[in-house]
Amino acid sequence: MDEELTEDQRLVFMALDAFKATGLAYTVLMRHGQYGIRVDSIGLELWLTSLIEDALELPESEWPNRIDYWLATVVEVIEHGPNPRYSEDEVRTAIRTRLFRADEDPEAFSYARPFADGLVLGLALDSPRTVANVTSKLLGTLPLGVDALFELGQVNTDQETIDDAFEIVEEECHGLIGDSHFVASRAANLPSLLRDYIGNAPYGVAFGVPNRHTLLYRTLDKETWPGVTGIASLVDGIAHREGDPNPGGVLSSHLYYWAPECTIETLAGRFTDVDGKTTLTIRPGNAFTQFVMRGFG
Repeated sequence: MDEELTEDQRLVFMALDAFKATGLAYTVLMRHGQYGIRVDSIGLELWLTSLIEDALELPESEWPNRIDYWLATVVEVIEHGPNPRYSEDEVRTAIRTRLFRADEDPEAFSYARPFADGLVLGLALDSPRTVANVTSKLLGTLPLGVDALFELGQVNTDQETIDDAFEIVEEECHGLIGDSHFVASRAANLPSLLRDYIGNAPYGVAFGVPNRHTLLYRTLDKETWPGVTGIASLVDGIAHREGDPNPGGVLSSHLYYWAPECTIETLAGRFTDVDGKTTLTIRPGNAFTQFVMRGFG
């Protein structure tokens, strides 16, 4: 049977077998083609995507050692204690804001804040060996309130490393990528990106976050805004590409618009018309119409 499984699937089964041996009660999760584990006793969700990505860079003979390393980290997290499971200093260092799909698990992330169409802003705990999403259940065990967690989390996410900033000439846009799980989540604070990478944008920014490691953007003005068709097609193409899956799954195929007064709205996406035909369509919203098409920046 192993010959019928992909390498990803074999690693998933190896990780599940290893976790089962701990005797801890757990639930297997699968969302958007990604596998994870929810530790039933504390509601902690641990996704296997990073483990799989790391293991696939190693010879197959080293997979068991990589899984053992991951499992030791997981057990360490679980055994922090009943309450609090993390000290305040640990949380201040580890907390991050993180963009999630709005349909990720509405019940598990009931505390998450709306960000844009199809996306919400939640929290995660980042350690050198694993990233744990903060569920509503885990949130109640942390030693800081939710407002403080979001504030600290955004400060930490704003400091996440961008490994490469580049221009995509054909599509007249720019890209930011990195190994960090929180590159796309830096879009939650566009002013920090304006300061660090984008520069002046008096008419706002069109941006897309097709996966957690990628942020594409283009500054806008009254004359050149029709060029957003290029970046819209690029974001959509990355999100829907076949044979080269997005790390961590697709985040969003939409193109968004950030206005100078910090409104975020959908600018482009796949929409279905009255005849049932789905096409990639540019649909300017109120803020885009005001700041870009009318030039009221």
